[in-house]
Amino acid sequence: MSKRSRYSPEEKYQVISEVMDGHYSLNSVAKRYSLSWAMIKEWIHKYDDEIEGLKKLQRGIGKIMS
Repeated sequence: MSKRSRYSPEEKYQVISEVMDGHYSLNSVAKRYSLSWAMIKEWIHKYDDEIEGLKKLQRGIGKIMS
């Protein structure tokens, strides 16, 4: 059985954007939201993977429409 996330995608994006934008360190954001730094890094990796997948999809659609 999978665990239900207590953070919405919007909340996760808020957390990771604070780190990715360079405004705050990973450790300071982890403390502020009472999360482990490992959890935030996992969210960042998943976000990066999804963005890369969308870029590949967009390139594939461009080839089909050409």
